[in-house]
Amino acid sequence: MLYQVICFDIDGTLINPRTNTIDPSTKQVLHKLKQRGFKLGIVTGRAWGAVKDEGIHELADWDYYVLNNGQRVLNKEFETVYEQVIEPEVMIDLIRLANKQEYGLLGQGDNWTLYTPVYDTVRKVHTDLAGNIPTPQTYNNEKIFTLMGYGTDHSLFDEFPEFQLIPGIHEYVDIIFSDANKYDGLKRVISEPYVAFGDSLNDIEFLQHAAISIAMKDARDELKAIADYVSQQEDNEILTICEHFNWFES
Repeated sequence: MLYQVICFDIDGTLINPRTNTIDPSTKQVLHKLKQRGFKLGIVTGRAWGAVKDEGIHELADWDYYVLNNGQRVLNKEFETVYEQVIEPEVMIDLIRLANKQEYGLLGQGDNWTLYTPVYDTVRKVHTDLAGNIPTPQTYNNEKIFTLMGYGTDHSLFDEFPEFQLIPGIHEYVDIIFSDANKYDGLKRVISEPYVAFGDSLNDIEFLQHAAISIAMKDARDELKAIADYVSQQEDNEILTICEHFNWFES
Protein backbone atom coordinates (compact mmCIF):
# COMPACT_ATOMS: atom_id res chain seq x y z
CA MET A 1 0.00 0.00 0.00
CA LEU A 2 1.39 3.40 -0.98
CA TYR A 3 -0.02 5.26 2.01
CA GLN A 4 -0.25 4.62 5.75
CA VAL A 5 -1.65 7.97 6.94
CA ILE A 6 -5.36 8.84 6.90
CA CYS A 7 -6.44 12.36 7.89
CA PHE A 8 -9.91 13.66 8.70
CA ASP A 9 -11.57 17.03 8.83
CA ILE A 10 -14.03 17.30 11.76
CA ASP A 11 -17.14 19.35 10.96
CA GLY A 12 -19.12 17.81 8.12
CA THR A 13 -16.72 14.87 8.02
CA LEU A 14 -16.13 13.09 11.34
CA ILE A 15 -19.30 14.86 12.47
CA ASN A 16 -22.33 13.89 10.38
CA PRO A 17 -23.83 17.21 9.17
CA ARG A 18 -27.33 15.72 9.08
CA THR A 19 -27.31 14.83 12.79
CA ASN A 20 -24.54 17.12 14.15
CA THR A 21 -23.17 14.00 15.89
CA ILE A 22 -20.49 11.42 15.22
CA ASP A 23 -21.93 8.19 13.83
CA PRO A 24 -21.46 5.33 16.33
CA SER A 25 -19.69 3.33 13.61
CA THR A 26 -17.04 6.03 13.14
CA LYS A 27 -15.27 5.36 16.44
CA GLN A 28 -15.13 1.65 15.62
CA VAL A 29 -13.72 2.48 12.19
CA LEU A 30 -10.93 4.60 13.67
CA HIS A 31 -9.90 1.82 16.06
CA LYS A 32 -9.91 -0.72 13.21
CA LEU A 33 -7.71 1.53 11.10
CA LYS A 34 -5.18 1.81 13.93
CA GLN A 35 -5.22 -1.96 14.36
CA ARG A 36 -4.46 -2.27 10.64
CA GLY A 37 -1.37 -0.09 11.15
CA PHE A 38 -2.59 3.23 9.78
CA LYS A 39 -1.51 6.52 11.34
CA LEU A 40 -4.43 8.92 11.93
CA GLY A 41 -4.58 12.70 11.82
CA ILE A 42 -7.11 15.40 12.60
CA VAL A 43 -6.92 18.29 10.12
CA THR A 44 -9.42 20.99 11.07
CA GLY A 45 -10.26 24.65 11.26
CA ARG A 46 -11.13 24.16 14.92
CA ALA A 47 -9.07 25.39 17.84
CA TRP A 48 -7.58 22.87 20.28
CA GLY A 49 -10.16 23.70 22.95
CA ALA A 50 -13.00 22.97 20.54
CA VAL A 51 -11.46 19.59 19.76
CA LYS A 52 -11.11 18.67 23.44
CA ASP A 53 -14.49 20.01 24.56
CA GLU A 54 -16.30 17.46 22.40
CA GLY A 55 -13.90 14.65 23.25
CA ILE A 56 -12.75 14.28 19.66
CA HIS A 57 -9.16 13.80 20.82
CA GLU A 58 -10.39 10.67 22.65
CA LEU A 59 -12.11 9.12 19.62
CA ALA A 60 -8.90 7.41 18.59
CA ASP A 61 -5.17 7.22 19.20
CA TRP A 62 -4.43 10.20 16.94
CA ASP A 63 -0.92 10.74 15.63
CA TYR A 64 -1.27 14.34 14.39
CA TYR A 65 -3.40 17.39 15.15
CA VAL A 66 -3.47 20.13 12.51
CA LEU A 67 -5.59 22.90 14.00
CA ASN A 68 -6.78 26.40 13.11
CA ASN A 69 -6.55 25.69 9.37
CA GLY A 70 -2.88 24.82 9.65
CA GLN A 71 -1.78 27.65 11.92
CA ARG A 72 -1.22 25.38 14.90
CA VAL A 73 0.15 21.83 14.81
CA LEU A 74 0.44 19.39 17.72
CA ASN A 75 2.10 16.00 17.86
CA LYS A 76 0.81 12.78 19.39
CA GLU A 77 1.74 14.00 22.88
CA PHE A 78 -0.17 17.29 22.36
CA GLU A 79 3.09 19.23 22.13
CA THR A 80 3.22 22.27 19.85
CA VAL A 81 5.20 21.61 16.68
CA TYR A 82 4.28 24.87 14.93
CA GLU A 83 2.15 27.95 15.53
CA GLN A 84 1.40 31.21 13.72
CA VAL A 85 -0.33 33.88 15.83
CA ILE A 86 -1.99 37.23 15.17
CA GLU A 87 -0.08 40.13 16.75
CA PRO A 88 -1.91 41.84 19.65
CA GLU A 89 -1.88 45.26 18.00
CA VAL A 90 -3.56 43.78 14.92
CA MET A 91 -6.20 42.11 17.10
CA ILE A 92 -6.94 45.41 18.83
CA ASP A 93 -7.39 47.19 15.48
CA LEU A 94 -9.66 44.44 14.15
CA ILE A 95 -11.88 44.44 17.22
CA ARG A 96 -12.20 48.23 17.05
CA LEU A 97 -13.19 48.16 13.38
CA ALA A 98 -15.55 45.23 13.87
CA ASN A 99 -17.47 47.04 16.61
CA LYS A 100 -17.61 50.18 14.49
CA GLN A 101 -19.62 48.35 11.81
CA GLU A 102 -21.38 45.90 14.19
CA TYR A 103 -19.52 42.96 12.74
CA GLY A 104 -19.18 39.84 14.87
CA LEU A 105 -15.60 38.71 15.44
CA LEU A 106 -14.61 35.49 17.17
CA GLY A 107 -11.00 34.63 17.97
CA GLN A 108 -9.63 31.10 18.03
CA GLY A 109 -6.79 30.46 20.44
CA ASP A 110 -6.92 27.51 22.80
CA ASN A 111 -10.66 28.20 22.82
CA TRP A 112 -13.16 30.18 20.76
CA THR A 113 -13.81 33.62 22.22
CA LEU A 114 -16.26 36.27 21.00
CA TYR A 115 -14.65 39.72 21.15
CA THR A 116 -17.71 41.72 20.07
CA PRO A 117 -21.30 41.90 21.28
CA VAL A 118 -23.74 39.23 20.13
CA TYR A 119 -24.85 40.99 16.98
CA ASP A 120 -27.73 39.55 14.95
CA THR A 121 -25.30 37.92 12.54
CA VAL A 122 -23.62 36.06 15.42
CA ARG A 123 -26.94 34.84 16.79
CA LYS A 124 -28.11 33.68 13.37
CA VAL A 125 -24.99 31.68 12.56
CA HIS A 126 -24.89 29.85 15.88
CA THR A 127 -28.62 29.16 15.71
CA ASP A 128 -28.18 27.71 12.21
CA LEU A 129 -25.29 25.58 13.47
CA ALA A 130 -27.39 24.34 16.42
CA GLY A 131 -24.67 25.50 18.77
CA ASN A 132 -24.43 27.62 21.90
CA ILE A 133 -24.20 31.37 21.35
CA PRO A 134 -20.82 32.49 22.72
CA THR A 135 -20.57 34.99 25.56
CA PRO A 136 -18.59 38.17 24.73
CA GLN A 137 -15.22 38.51 26.44
CA THR A 138 -12.55 41.21 26.63
CA TYR A 139 -9.37 40.67 24.65
CA ASN A 140 -6.35 40.42 26.97
CA ASN A 141 -3.47 39.83 24.54
CA GLU A 142 -3.96 36.04 24.57
CA LYS A 143 -2.68 33.99 21.64
CA ILE A 144 -5.10 34.06 18.70
CA PHE A 145 -4.35 31.89 15.68
CA THR A 146 -7.39 32.42 13.44
CA LEU A 147 -10.69 34.32 13.42
CA MET A 148 -14.29 33.83 12.43
CA GLY A 149 -16.24 36.76 11.01
CA TYR A 150 -20.03 36.93 10.84
CA GLY A 151 -22.23 38.38 8.12
CA THR A 152 -21.87 39.27 4.46
CA ASP A 153 -19.93 42.56 4.61
CA HIS A 154 -16.31 41.70 5.38
CA SER A 155 -14.88 44.96 4.07
CA LEU A 156 -13.00 45.74 7.27
CA PHE A 157 -10.40 43.20 6.13
CA ASP A 158 -9.63 45.26 3.04
CA GLU A 159 -7.03 47.01 5.21
CA PHE A 160 -5.36 43.73 6.20
CA PRO A 161 -3.89 41.96 3.13
CA GLU A 162 -2.07 39.48 5.36
CA PHE A 163 -5.38 37.63 5.82
CA GLN A 164 -7.51 35.49 3.53
CA LEU A 165 -11.24 34.87 4.02
CA ILE A 166 -12.70 31.40 3.46
CA PRO A 167 -16.53 31.24 3.24
CA GLY A 168 -18.32 28.75 5.48
CA ILE A 169 -21.57 26.95 4.78
CA HIS A 170 -23.52 29.56 6.75
CA GLU A 171 -23.07 33.36 6.91
CA TYR A 172 -19.56 33.39 8.28
CA VAL A 173 -15.97 33.27 7.06
CA ASP A 174 -12.84 31.68 8.45
CA ILE A 175 -10.07 34.28 8.58
CA ILE A 176 -6.54 32.92 8.37
CA PHE A 177 -3.14 34.17 7.25
CA SER A 178 -2.85 34.43 3.48
CA ASP A 179 0.05 31.97 3.42
CA ALA A 180 -1.66 29.39 5.66
CA ASN A 181 -3.73 26.31 4.84
CA LYS A 182 -4.36 22.84 6.22
CA TYR A 183 -1.83 21.20 3.91
CA ASP A 184 0.89 23.64 4.96
CA GLY A 185 0.27 22.63 8.56
CA LEU A 186 0.14 18.91 7.80
CA LYS A 187 3.43 18.86 5.92
CA ARG A 188 5.15 20.16 9.05
CA VAL A 189 4.59 16.75 10.68
CA ILE A 190 4.50 14.29 7.75
CA SER A 191 6.29 13.91 4.43
CA GLU A 192 4.70 10.63 3.36
CA PRO A 193 1.61 10.12 1.16
CA TYR A 194 -1.74 10.45 2.93
CA VAL A 195 -5.48 10.03 2.44
CA ALA A 196 -7.64 13.14 3.01
CA PHE A 197 -11.31 13.30 4.04
CA GLY A 198 -12.97 16.75 3.80
CA ASP A 199 -16.05 18.76 2.89
CA SER A 200 -15.33 22.50 2.84
CA LEU A 201 -13.39 25.12 0.90
CA ASN A 202 -10.67 25.17 3.55
CA ASP A 203 -9.95 21.54 2.59
CA ILE A 204 -8.95 22.31 -1.01
CA GLU A 205 -5.14 22.29 -0.63
CA PHE A 206 -5.41 19.42 1.85
CA LEU A 207 -7.21 17.28 -0.76
CA GLN A 208 -5.17 18.49 -3.73
CA HIS A 209 -1.94 17.11 -2.27
CA ALA A 210 -3.38 13.81 -1.01
CA ALA A 211 -2.58 10.38 -2.44
CA ILE A 212 -6.33 9.74 -2.27
CA SER A 213 -8.76 12.65 -1.79
CA ILE A 214 -12.28 12.00 -0.52
CA ALA A 215 -15.15 14.49 -0.54
CA MET A 216 -18.12 13.82 1.74
CA LYS A 217 -21.67 13.63 0.39
CA ASP A 218 -22.54 17.15 1.53
CA ALA A 219 -19.19 18.63 0.51
CA ARG A 220 -18.97 21.87 -1.42
CA ASP A 221 -19.16 21.37 -5.18
CA GLU A 222 -15.71 22.94 -5.59
CA LEU A 223 -14.27 20.16 -3.41
CA LYS A 224 -16.17 17.39 -5.16
CA ALA A 225 -14.74 18.62 -8.46
CA ILE A 226 -11.16 17.89 -7.36
CA ALA A 227 -11.74 14.77 -5.25
CA ASP A 228 -10.73 11.27 -6.33
CA TYR A 229 -13.82 9.84 -4.64
CA VAL A 230 -17.15 11.50 -3.77
CA SER A 231 -19.30 9.82 -1.13
CA GLN A 232 -22.98 9.14 -1.79
CA GLN A 233 -23.72 7.79 1.70
CA GLU A 234 -25.71 9.65 4.37
CA ASP A 235 -25.32 7.35 7.40
CA ASN A 236 -22.22 5.41 8.44
CA GLU A 237 -20.46 7.43 5.77
CA ILE A 238 -16.87 6.93 6.90
CA LEU A 239 -17.44 3.20 7.44
CA THR A 240 -18.83 2.82 3.92
CA ILE A 241 -15.91 4.70 2.38
CA CYS A 242 -13.34 2.58 4.23
CA GLU A 243 -15.10 -0.59 3.12
CA HIS A 244 -15.07 0.70 -0.46
CA PHE A 245 -11.27 1.00 -0.32
CA ASN A 246 -10.92 -2.39 1.45
CA TRP A 247 -8.88 -0.87 4.29
CA PHE A 248 -10.02 -3.49 6.77
CA GLU A 249 -8.92 -6.48 4.71
CA SER A 250 -5.67 -8.24 5.45
